Amino acid sequence: MASGKLTSVIKYLLFLAIGILLMYFAFKGISFSEMLDVLKDTNYTWVILSLVVAWFAFMSRAYRWIILIEPLGHKPKLKSTYNSLMVGYFANLAFPRIGEITRCATLYELEKTPVDSSFGTVVAERVIDLICLLTLLLVTFIWKSAEIGAFFSEKIMQPIIDKFASLPMVFLIIAGAVILILLSLLVVFRKRILQMKFALKIKSLLTGVWEGLRTVFRLKRKGEFLLHSVLIWTFYFIMTYICFFAIEPTSGLGPMTGLFILVAGGFGMSAPVQGGIGAYHIIVSGALTLTAITGAVISPKEGLAFAFLMHTSQTLLVALLGSISLISIIIAKRKLLKNEQA
Repeated sequence: MASGKLTSVIKYLLFLAIGILLMYFAFKGISFSEMLDVLKDTNYTWVILSLVVAWFAFMSRAYRWIILIEPLGHKPKLKSTYNSLMVGYFANLAFPRIGEITRCATLYELEKTPVDSSFGTVVAERVIDLICLLTLLLVTFIWKSAEIGAFFSEKIMQPIIDKFASLPMVFLIIAGAVILILLSLLVVFRKRILQMKFALKIKSLLTGVWEGLRTVFRLKRKGEFLLHSVLIWTFYFIMTYICFFAIEPTSGLGPMTGLFILVAGGFGMSAPVQGGIGAYHIIVSGALTLTAITGAVISPKEGLAFAFLMHTSQTLLVALLGSISLISIIIAKRKLLKNEQA
């Protein structure tokens, strides 16, 4: 038990350290005061509107979760799925990926929906969201295929190729031999490897993904599920785009740039750190400085100012709504306990 707690603490500190390191890289070369200069004239009306739209996305996601759970023989109330969802998001601010388990455990306490069953629907959600994100990525690539292709080629692929090309031939031969040996060992000892703990975990994860996807195909209300999936990402797009108008440097950016930043931010938030801290700032601020794609000249400090504004406002919203949901659940449980004792 103590060993498990120690492992959790180590993981937490490791993720936090990674987040702090990423924040250091994000702010490297830019003083905090410079960024605040960009934010001093922020129009908070647009920020508040962005947060209102984000709340609609949360509500739509909570309703979609009910649709996913229905084929399992349960129909939780919208209030229960919403509160469970927000408590899960709140938990993710403290420890990456713990929110998925937290929301399922919370829903069990409120509605007695089995955790293993509801977790399968959460996995299905993640798969659907990934498909949506990749679809939007494809749309942005079609929009600026030449520019994005050139960016990946010049800034990512070519530097990697150049580094490998500069390595001595002996090193490349040794590396190739090591890879071949490892692949051979995988083939020879595949049965033993498949019985190892990490392999069983991967197998369990893949099984959960498959079961989750099967749940989607068994939905009674497929049309509503599709509608809310579209609504969720539409709300995400709107909350990102209207936040452009909050500060002067990004106020002239178009809707397609908003979609591009939404996709970039989506990958930043997927990083295994608390609330996407650091990763979101680096990716979004970097994406905004790509003049060939955005069509505007935005400096690194201006890009970082927008990323900071967007991430901080959304994080505070999740913390506020998560706290309210947590308090609401505690009050509801106390009332239920009193009624049982009466």
